[in-house]
Amino acid sequence: MTGACWWGEGLLRRGPDDELRALADRAVTRGELRSQVRVLAAHLAAEGIGAGSSVAIRMPPSLTLLAAWSRKAQVILLDARLTAYEVGRLLRVCEPQFLLYAEPLRGMSYLVEDVPFTVERRPSGVPATDDVCLIQVSSGSTGTPKVIGRTASSLLQELERYTALDGMPGARDRVVLLNSVIHTMGLVGGILHGLNSGAQMVFPSRLRAGDIIEAVRGPGLAPSSACRCTLLCSQASPGAPCLLCDWRSRRESCCPARFGRSSTSSTACPSAPCTARRRPG
Repeated sequence: MTGACWWGEGLLRRGPDDELRALADRAVTRGELRSQVRVLAAHLAAEGIGAGSSVAIRMPPSLTLLAAWSRKAQVILLDARLTAYEVGRLLRVCEPQFLLYAEPLRGMSYLVEDVPFTVERRPSGVPATDDVCLIQVSSGSTGTPKVIGRTASSLLQELERYTALDGMPGARDRVVLLNSVIHTMGLVGGILHGLNSGAQMVFPSRLRAGDIIEAVRGPGLAPSSACRCTLLCSQASPGAPCLLCDWRSRRESCCPARFGRSSTSSTACPSAPCTARRRPG
């Protein structure tokens, strides 16, 4: 965790300031993302978080993750919905020096949202002693949750593998992100791949089909242009749409199917309204 720059600085610095990066309640440019990360990083620095610090984050998805990484801290991601008992058990296992926490928000939270949080310094915490920059926790659905450490090099290598996959979203594509960003698909396959590839992230406020379609049809496209859009969802709620496709941005009627099967999919129909197909199996 040493060196002049943090491991993901190239991802954040890539592209011009006016490049559209994320769509939520409003469009957010890459320049705005960079500015927000700098402000949050300054706040973390004032709290004593720096190179080699170990930081647990238990809050709705926000740019605080990138800010902590930019301070060259080791980040432990905890689901904001965990109970106090579950959080306490994981803190005793990992012993971070700092805990950043905020109350869960109603509905879905965007990575670009400004989430007020509290910084707690833990007297029993210990600094990071290795090159692990990310610690994730498994769901625990098959037993006791497992702690998984990721190095910066492993994350960058995974991004290269995503980029090499046929059909992965790239520049000018839009990705509707329904995954939790504390897990690998949402974080690496969604947020980090979007920064790396130039794909735009879409964060719908609700999981209703109409809200997702309207979020995707947000600003940034000319009325006659086509945009490929890919749904990224590994744990869809019952009744949530699990597929997106390509369509022109003009206001055509869209009636996507609803079903509970988890999937990641895209299709090409540049001149047709948005449609949905059920995945086999």
